[in-house]
Amino acid sequence: MTEKEFTADWAGRLQGGLLKNFPDDFLSGAECEERTIPSIYLVMGEELFGQYEILDSRGSCVLMAQSLPEAKYIVYSNRTKPQALKIPKDEARIKESVKAYEKHLDGIIRLMDSEFKTKLPQSKNFVAVSNGVFNLLNLKRF
Repeated sequence: MTEKEFTADWAGRLQGGLLKNFPDDFLSGAECEERTIPSIYLVMGEELFGQYEILDSRGSCVLMAQSLPEAKYIVYSNRTKPQALKIPKDEARIKESVKAYEKHLDGIIRLMDSEFKTKLPQSKNFVAVSNGVFNLLNLKRF
């Protein structure tokens, strides 16, 4: 197996159901409000006066989040570029959802690493390969 085949295999497995859908699979009955967001690629920006910028691919600020967990929530939710977003009204539920999703992603990375070491024992490029898988699926982990 080559690194390219490993990347394609893992991208397919994640799309095939191994990857949970954020935020829907992590809300578990939370009271939410719906927000309209731009249906474009979003990235985390900098903290600015206690708020967090959310940028488009050109670096222009398109949204401001009130907290780091809220900014992560919005960027993680943007994986499929939706036009609307369900976001919990309670900040604690936002933090809880983000933490659970990050734990899910970390578990995927551990599984991927274990399999990488087994299938490609001579390769030292796990970080590049796992980043390639995440980039193919527009996944981010902060």
